Order: sequence, then C-alpha cells, then structure tokens
Amino acid sequence: MSIDSRILSRLYAKAHDRMRDVEGLLPQEAFDELLKYLVYKDCADERHAVSAETAPHTLPGMIRETLTQELASRIPWALQIWPDGHFKVSDRTLMDLDNLFAQIPLRELPIDVRSTALWTFLTPELRKSLGIFTTPEGVVRAMVEVVSPKSTDLILDPACGTGTFLMETLRFLEGQSPTNDPLSVYGVDKNARMLVLAGLNLGSKPGTSFHRACADSLRDFDDLNGVPLNLGQNTVDVILTNPPFGVSVTEDTGIPDLFDAGNPNLRKQQRKVPSEILFVELCLRLLKPGGRLGIVLPRSVITNESLSAQRGAIDRLGHLSDIVDLPSETFASTGTQTTTVAAFFQKHPRSVQKRRVSVRVCHLTNVGFDSTGRPRKGSQLPLLPASLDDPSSAKGVALTVHSDVHPMETLQSAAEFLFRRNGNRSGRVLREFVEISNTGKTPGRAAYTDDGMFILKVGNLTGRGIDWRPRARNFVSSVESISRERNSRLIVHEGDILLTSSAHSARYIAKKVDIVAKIPQDFGRVTFVGELIRIRAAEGVDPYVLLAAIRHPQVRDDLQACVRGQTAHLHPGDLLQVYAPCDLSNPDDYLLEASELMRSEAHLAYRLSSTSVAASELLESTSTTAI
Repeated sequence: MSIDSRILSRLYAKAHDRMRDVEGLLPQEAFDELLKYLVYKDCADERHAVSAETAPHTLPGMIRETLTQELASRIPWALQIWPDGHFKVSDRTLMDLDNLFAQIPLRELPIDVRSTALWTFLTPELRKSLGIFTTPEGVVRAMVEVVSPKSTDLILDPACGTGTFLMETLRFLEGQSPTNDPLSVYGVDKNARMLVLAGLNLGSKPGTSFHRACADSLRDFDDLNGVPLNLGQNTVDVILTNPPFGVSVTEDTGIPDLFDAGNPNLRKQQRKVPSEILFVELCLRLLKPGGRLGIVLPRSVITNESLSAQRGAIDRLGHLSDIVDLPSETFASTGTQTTTVAAFFQKHPRSVQKRRVSVRVCHLTNVGFDSTGRPRKGSQLPLLPASLDDPSSAKGVALTVHSDVHPMETLQSAAEFLFRRNGNRSGRVLREFVEISNTGKTPGRAAYTDDGMFILKVGNLTGRGIDWRPRARNFVSSVESISRERNSRLIVHEGDILLTSSAHSARYIAKKVDIVAKIPQDFGRVTFVGELIRIRAAEGVDPYVLLAAIRHPQVRDDLQACVRGQTAHLHPGDLLQVYAPCDLSNPDDYLLEASELMRSEAHLAYRLSSTSVAASELLESTSTTAI
C-alpha cells in the first residue's frame, strides 16, 4: 500500500477522533496521546518490533512499557509535558491505535510525507491552542535557498520549534547531494512539546541525523553553563531560524547581562531587551568567521530608534547582506499583524578594517496568499534567491543594492536602506513644501462626550473627502477642549491635510489622505487624534497640490516604506524626508490638473456630508404619528 501525506493525515485524524470521542479527551489532551503513540511507534519501528507476534492481552502493557523506557532514555525532556511518562488512554484504545498504524512504516516514509501529513491534520484552531506558529513554507524555502547550505556545513536552528527550517534544509541538501552523503542538522528549543514534534517531523532514516536538545538558547549557550549539543562560540557554519519575538527579556532574569546588546550601558533606563535582538547576537557569536545567518525578525529591529545602540553591538559581530521586506499578510494566519523581514547576515572574518560590503534590499508584495490565508497567484518568493544572487537580472521584485557600506555599519544603516526601498529618489523632499507636520493626541476614554469640541478620527477620513457626520466618541469634554485650545499644534485649520499614521498593518498607512476643505460652522474649533498626521502647506504652496502629491502612488509607497515599530507607525519627521513627485511650488500639468479635481472632490464631499447631517437632524426633529 502506497502511503502519501493525505492517507497518513486521515489516519492521524481518525486516531485523534477516537481518543476525543471515545475516551472523552479534550482536543489538546487527545493530541498529546497521539504524540505519545507516535513516539512509541517510531521506537518500535526502529527495533523492528512486530505487534502481531505479541499476544493481544500483553500488547497494551508492552506499548506502555516501551513508551516509558523511550522517554526516559532518549527524549527525557518530554517528561516536562508528561511527567509520569504514561498513556492516559485505555488498553482498548491502545489496541485500536496499534491496529490503525500496524502497516504504516513511519520511519521509512519520506520527510515530506510525514511533515505534510502532520500539518494537514493540525487544523489552525488546534495549532493555536497548542501555541504552534510556523513560518510559511514558501518563506522558509526561499530563505534556505538564499543561504544555500552545503552538506559539509554544521547547520543549527537555536529556536527550532517543530523543525520547519531544518526539514526544508534537509530537502535542499538532498537535492544538492545525489551521492547520498550523510546529512546532519542540529536543533534546540525550550518547548518540550515542540521538540517532540520536530523529532516526529524530521524522523529517523539512514543517512540523516537530527541532533536536538531541549534548552533555553539565550541562557544555556552561555559559556559558563553546559552548552547544548557541545556547540559553543565560533563552531557553526549556518544558522536558519525564526526566533520568538515580541518577548521582552527582563533584567531580573540575568539573561541581558550575557549579551553585549543587553549591556546596561546600552539599555540606559530600560530594564528589558527584545528577545529578537539577543537572538541575533547569539547566532552571530555561535557562527564561525564567515558563517551565514538567515533569520526572521520584526521590522522594529531595524527601524526602532530606541534600539540604535543594540544595532551597533550587532554590527561589531557581523554584517547585514540582505533585507527582504515581507508583506503584512505573511504571518496573518498566526494571528499577528507584526511587520516582518527576512534578514541575512555574515559573521565578520578575522579582519574587517579595509573591507566594504553591499546590502541588497528586496521588497515583496506577494508571498502566495492573502491576509485570510487563501492562495494568491503570482508569489514572488520563488524569484527571490536568483534576484539576490544576480540583482542585474532581477525580475518581478523591487530590489535595490546599496554599495560601498562599511561592514560595521550595515544594521545601523538598514532603516535608511528600507526607507529608500524604491531606489535613490532625486529632487526635492516634502520638508521644503510643508510648514507643519505633526501627530495629534488621543484623549482618554473618560474625555469623550456627546457634544463639545469635534475630534477628527481615522473613521472620519474616507480618502475622498472628510466625513463630518458625528459618530461614537467624536467629541471631547470642555476640560479636554480647554487643554487643546492652549496647544495650537492640536487644532485643525482649513487647508490642513490629514492622513492615517498608525495602524495594525503598514498597508493602511497613508491609505486615506484628506484635506479640510471647510469646517462646519457649528463645530467651531476642531482637533484630531494621535493616529493621524496633520500636514500644513508652506507659504506659496497650494494645499491641494500638496494633497495630490501625498496621494501620489510613488509617495504613498515611500511613506509605507518609512513605517516603524512592532505595529505600523509613520513618524512626521520621516514623512518630511520623502521625495515629492515634482517641484510643488511649480507643479507639472498632470499634478496641477489632479489637484483641481481633488479640490472639487473635497468640496463636494463637504456638501454631501453637510446635507446628510441636515437631513438627519430634520428627521429627528419631526414628530411622527403612530399608525
């Protein structure tokens, strides 16, 4: 019988349903029992144990005993999740499981079949409940191809999770090594359940070895402790990883003090350090001189101004060679809107004083699926490795090469490179045509009222003119109003331009840009929230010409490239550094014509909004007679 991933996935689902429905286990409990059985099965196949030769009444006992011995001798970290090392299901269910998988030689099945079957069986809901958040397969494959490991390399993932990067690495090496040379990969993770899954995904077959350890890489790779897998500094050729991020490592753990990037002098007044910063430093320390690193990082590692000193500490260890800016939907299926990059580093050789390097920046807009996880044609990921290898032949991706960079300044310069992702613009920047650029201020919840000073919010912007119809929390109290009256930078004037500056995803930044054509007479003074940037044209610049420039696709793309932070934030100062599409004090005919159309649009939007408000007020004031 030929076993493919679909058949094996159905068997997993059938076994899981049997334990959930008959044994009354919760989905996660049933999954753990399935894992235990697969651990036993893997061991039994290795020992060539034949269940049919065991008396039926003794088979459950043999299965239980084998599992206990296997956990204690070969994967003791599993006892962190199953302390007693025993099955929690009945003998009857163990017999059913053994009958179900009796003819399935798990150890002989290809990695593709085993791993695909497990992921097909693991529904998104079950993955989320188990805390399993994997890197999309296309991203992993592209990153492995960019790094291009060799069969002779010592390859490590210090946060391997379920082994996604290591599986793809083995597939890549098998394709590169038709002579069936022995292949080895190394993985470390502090989550015992993830490491058990990694072992089952990677499996055991002749010519392939998976060396693994359950450890906290940030703590246990310190030279003062027992080093996992006997790997210390300067011992690894290639690291491919997607470490946990969004986790702050606090001072009281003692971990920041183990790293240069966690040094108190760099932290200044901060008592915590982002884990991803420490992981980059850890990886570069483990690599041999010239070793390569491919790592998924939040964009904030590159763009957050508060991490400048930490970036300097990393620059002293290795240089950034490539940045791949990933679209927001890349990790949407995992429930996060964090904007990410795939970053590639090379550890410095012994001497770097006279070297100069290039940094390639690639911006992807399509990774093969949309924000809901549905397939999307035209993925740019397959084009990535060849484009980075030969930028002159890059097709279908936006790629810029920044040459002659000092190797100890690459990560510190990376934000500037990202902000110039469309190449080196020429001309005049927006600062030359803008008098004021600033964010507003979002009041506390208690400051909102049913009337008072009108506060413009993101919802009032349409991208086709401001909608002045009041809605929930569109007014602030008299106390809040008085405070804002004292700060002219929080008051909106006619002719001011407003755009979205803070959102869950970079694609919403500057998506809605509107001008204050006229302020409703009844409102008087108007203010605005902190999720908006207000721009006021400089003297001699038509505000509608400035509006047309901000709405220009090139400018919007450049503004989105300037996004900073774990969530998407556009800083007013960064906005001013973006190049205008032309001289706005002497616009070309196309921009001038567009600005006149936008002037008409804004005034029509004001009339429509005012008419709608008047009609609503009239209806509310009209008495009705019950029929």
